[in-house]
Amino acid sequence: MERRITIQSSDNETFKKLSRLVLVIDEFPALFVGVEDKRMVKLMTDAVSALLQRGRHAKMHVVLAAQNPTTQNMKVDLGNITGRIAFKCAKRNYSETILDERGAENLLGKGDMYFKSLEFSELKRIQGTYITSSELNQVIQSIKTSSFRLSIGKYRINLSDNSSRDMGDDLAVDLNGNSNHSKQDADRRMFAQIMLWALGQNEISCNAVMKAFGYGWNRANHFIDRLCEVGIVGELDAKLPRKVLPQTMDEVSDKTKEFLQNCGYTEDMVAETIRNRDNS
Repeated sequence: MERRITIQSSDNETFKKLSRLVLVIDEFPALFVGVEDKRMVKLMTDAVSALLQRGRHAKMHVVLAAQNPTTQNMKVDLGNITGRIAFKCAKRNYSETILDERGAENLLGKGDMYFKSLEFSELKRIQGTYITSSELNQVIQSIKTSSFRLSIGKYRINLSDNSSRDMGDDLAVDLNGNSNHSKQDADRRMFAQIMLWALGQNEISCNAVMKAFGYGWNRANHFIDRLCEVGIVGELDAKLPRKVLPQTMDEVSDKTKEFLQNCGYTEDMVAETIRNRDNS
């Protein structure tokens, strides 16, 4: 690290050509097991702390992983780690160590995780994907044998755009200007499923969406905001939960009917859902 920082200050062109390095320490607390010399422990923690503080300026990045993270056994100042991932934690204080707040102890497991980054003002709840050892080896070999070029397209789509995007424009445009049918179609189908579910309720809340679909608070609230925009639920006020507005099929907008039909839900299915709500 020190050598790279020296190069950066004396020969920036050479520094630009240096590759990025990633240091991964799995089961970080185990690094100190059996080390009884306190001076050696301090030397080790100082070295890791220095990498956390200054490494990124030298194109060096550190990943620390632990199953039982506590402030005591992690030993280094975690404040310099700006990106955090927490899977389901066995104890609340593990979540507080990783994320600086509780919540990960309530995750569902199987890749359900919280992600924290300087890019976002709050925790993001996302779904991790399991990859086998053979799949991982295939990916590594592909990276080693192939050359990848990052192409910058004409369009940039942020998650925040979803809330303001018109349903008719819900299909995004990918980097080549074509419809991105994978992610956006999945999002459309999920929103349609939530819309149909909502039309079968008299009132809904974030907690109800979380319970019905297994989402975190942020994503559930995002979908409710979208339901409000298309006129299925009312505006947020001091009284919760929100009331479902359409009481009959005639009160469902033509645009909503068209959207649901494009996602595989006929008008008869929507009408039956509303009737069942009235009978419940």
